[in-house]
Amino acid sequence: MKAPVLPATAQACSDKLVEDVSPTERRVWLWFPQLGGYGSKSAVSFTKQSSSGGDTPGCFDIELYHDGEFPQDEVCFRWHACNALQWARFGLDVYEKQLDYQTEHGPEDVAVSPDLADLLALRNRIDEIITQHMSAKAFAP
Repeated sequence: MKAPVLPATAQACSDKLVEDVSPTERRVWLWFPQLGGYGSKSAVSFTKQSSSGGDTPGCFDIELYHDGEFPQDEVCFRWHACNALQWARFGLDVYEKQLDYQTEHGPEDVAVSPDLADLLALRNRIDEIITQHMSAKAFAP
């Protein structure tokens, strides 16, 4: 039996609240990146069975509380995604191409210093995830 859905709140997203909806389904409240200049509350749901093979996390569903222009109090969009790492790669590819473009059409040293702390934090977080979740045999020669 599914648990009642918690309301979407800014605090739940800031806290990255985890809600076990059933014994096999989990929902996590997160802030979605800005759309139309505003961040949005979102709920991401996945199951223990959602796997792309082996022990790798797989598909997930997103409920977005944003209509493309403004944040809303109800779900405006729902969609299914297949791999969170694809999204991470996409974001890094976009960022890299933006830097390339700015360098081609501007000063030689593009000002990445405002983003540097975020980039370093992402690198550190990736290292933490690898260390925490990968087995020792994954690193064996």
